[in-house]
Amino acid sequence: MFDGHHRAAVAFSQKAVFPCVSIVPLSFANTDSADDIKFTPLEDFPEGEYVGKSKISDWHFLDYPTTYEIAMIIDYVAKSVKAPEEDRPVTIKMPISKGLSEEKVIWIIQGLFYTNEVDAYVRLEPLIRRFYPFEIIYRRYYSLLVNWLPQKHVQLLLMNFLIDNLSTDDELNQFVAIALAKIEE
Repeated sequence: MFDGHHRAAVAFSQKAVFPCVSIVPLSFANTDSADDIKFTPLEDFPEGEYVGKSKISDWHFLDYPTTYEIAMIIDYVAKSVKAPEEDRPVTIKMPISKGLSEEKVIWIIQGLFYTNEVDAYVRLEPLIRRFYPFEIIYRRYYSLLVNWLPQKHVQLLLMNFLIDNLSTDDELNQFVAIALAKIEE
């Protein structure tokens, strides 16, 4: 996969099928022993058959996640899945608050997005406006928010983002404006 990452990126950007094998940590299996996991051997998959489609192939990105960000997402999911509900990451049980590091806020944004926690994600918006008015956070938050544009309250949030001229990032503003225009059509 390391040699094929350019092919994978192109296939992803074109929403094309790209056969690959995903390797995930043992922690996702909720077991301490690999002997307890039942894998389908690669040779048992029918040749040429399309086995599965990543749900992110239909999403829109201004910036594709980096390897580091993917590791952050895996960490978020691992902590969310394994912990009892009351001990889950801050994003699951309570909103972000003032004083978190930029990295922690991005971890929360991406974790909520990739776990499809739409309501919790939307509830972050006023907190981000108030406590985290930074371009890097705006870019990550609002560029991912466009993926829920069919929802009217998301349209309103993004329209207000542009009207209030929150960001000086022209690329982000244009990305959001184009996404909104497509919904209007």
